[in-house]
Amino acid sequence: MMKQWSSAVILCTDGSTTFSPEMQSRLEQHGVVIRPEGVAALEGENEGHLQRICFTDGQVVERAAMFFTTGCSQRSDLWERLACKTR
Repeated sequence: MMKQWSSAVILCTDGSTTFSPEMQSRLEQHGVVIRPEGVAALEGENEGHLQRICFTDGQVVERAAMFFTTGCSQRSDLWERLACKTR
């Protein structure tokens, strides 16, 4: 979905992450670059406007937008009791 908004999508894992062969293939197929380095800082001139992602190895990538996950997961089984499907 991100590739619809930009052709320059990178995936920052903030450390080593293992992907299934299927997921690795899909990322490569769509030209998504994986950056396993830790993220040291997010920088920008104005509050709330990202300009750079700084990595722990000293590299910096210019970026104007970012999507992230909090790592939260559903603890309720309500979706199962209602016979809903998840992705």
